[in-house]
Amino acid sequence: MRRNKILMVMPTRGRPKAMLAAVSSVMATGCDYSDLLIIQDRDDSERIELQGKRVETVVVEERLPMLRLLNKVVPPYLPFYDIIGFTGDDVIFQTENWDARVWNILKHRVGVVYGTDGIQDEKLPTHPFFSSIIPQAVGYIAPPTLHHYYLDQYLKDLALGLNSLFWRPEIVTMHRHHSIGGLRLDHTYIEAEKNFGADREAYAAYLATGLATDIEKVAAFTDAAIASQPSSHTQTL
Repeated sequence: MRRNKILMVMPTRGRPKAMLAAVSSVMATGCDYSDLLIIQDRDDSERIELQGKRVETVVVEERLPMLRLLNKVVPPYLPFYDIIGFTGDDVIFQTENWDARVWNILKHRVGVVYGTDGIQDEKLPTHPFFSSIIPQAVGYIAPPTLHHYYLDQYLKDLALGLNSLFWRPEIVTMHRHHSIGGLRLDHTYIEAEKNFGADREAYAAYLATGLATDIEKVAAFTDAAIASQPSSHTQTL
């Protein structure tokens, strides 16, 4: 596993053409600052396994809801990357050197960056980039009680608590969600949307009992990481 600055994570199921278009956009518009991790289910009959210098496909045996899939697959990669990004197989990246732009914002701070996606835009980081220190500190990518929804709201609320949320409208993606006439409504969307009510209740409970603790964990982890770094220069007064 190679060390790089940003790891983009893309779960996909049953959408080979859309996935290939999404992958092509990520790779064509990024520079060498980023790698791409594609996560697929073993029982996906339309699975296409891509492998390359900057692309890796992981095939998972157990069928899991998306956020629980991320919590299972992504943690071993965290020590090798400074920033984790999340994107879907229905997303097209449109901004050249998006990864360098994200890196320049987060290279000296812990936080969350997001851009314009054509649906939520400033309201929510639907396709976020976040410091890998965050999941290392709290122990998960998304709160374990969630299935599919509220990763964006969780990262927004956490970053606001850290005073480290950055909306950059110049980083543009096109979210081709079925609700705005993008991809067709398929079984993957239908299956995911069954989780909305349960996730809404689970996130409300997390807000009441877990968010403040997670903000404290990230702040403490960040302070410890900074304290452990050797001084790079001596200031002369």
